[in-house]
Amino acid sequence: MMNGASQPSFILQRNRLLSRRLRTVPLIEFPSAGVTDVAQSPYLRRLIRSGRVVGSFVTVQIIVQLVGFLSGILLIRMLEQRQYAFFTIANTIQGTLNLLADVGIIVGLVSIGGKVWQNPPRFSQLISPARHLRRRLALVASPRKPRT
Repeated sequence: MMNGASQPSFILQRNRLLSRRLRTVPLIEFPSAGVTDVAQSPYLRRLIRSGRVVGSFVTVQIIVQLVGFLSGILLIRMLEQRQYAFFTIANTIQGTLNLLADVGIIVGLVSIGGKVWQNPPRFSQLISPARHLRRRLALVASPRKPRT
């Protein structure tokens, strides 16, 4: 069997380092303060900025959904059954027409806009009529007061 004196010195040093590392390894390692410093990390800055954008969007959506829910409950309580039925039918038709108008325009914009998106004058020539057409379709889909 070989004793410590017959082993090369680099093996003895390696064994000593390994034994020290094995004794001093903590169960949980926390990153140093420099690793989590937001000013030093562009990735963390971008992540925090994206989180703020998404958070503000989610907050606004929650508020809008809550207002829609409460106004729907209020309408159910205020309208008679026949009036609420007409309101529901008109609202459903309006939503369907808006959806169909948006889908048709978006498909056209994506298919044509994919070819001319790098040419700003041509792209603006595409966007302007699409916005005009979208407004006209929204007016057609909007509910009107019936003639009496």
